[in-house]
Amino acid sequence: MFLVSKVIIRSREDIKSIAKFSDNEVVQVLGYLPKDVIIDQSCYIFFSSNFIRFSRVKNNAMIFLMLLTSTSQVKDAINASGVSLDGENYIIKCRKCFTEGKHREMHLSIEDRLHLTFNAITFT
Repeated sequence: MFLVSKVIIRSREDIKSIAKFSDNEVVQVLGYLPKDVIIDQSCYIFFSSNFIRFSRVKNNAMIFLMLLTSTSQVKDAINASGVSLDGENYIIKCRKCFTEGKHREMHLSIEDRLHLTFNAITFT
């Protein structure tokens, strides 16, 4: 399950104070709002994959950012996050609870399909 809210970011320190991880929740900031299917998949992979245990990236909130931006490098994820200082950004909060059989009909663009495929190949 995920929640999205809007936020104004004033400094890089604001991002660091918002982006966090606990055993049941991960929070990250983006400058744009990804489609629900990208967020759903990012949450699912984040809490279900063994990738996190074996990753050389030690900041789990950063791994979640990599999933949301469909990038495999920390630097690329930060650049792709699109966070704008003094602009409108989004807090994406993902909680560890999954409901099986949750199916929604979604019309995905080729770009969305590529993001989903990249995440599935890279992080699982």
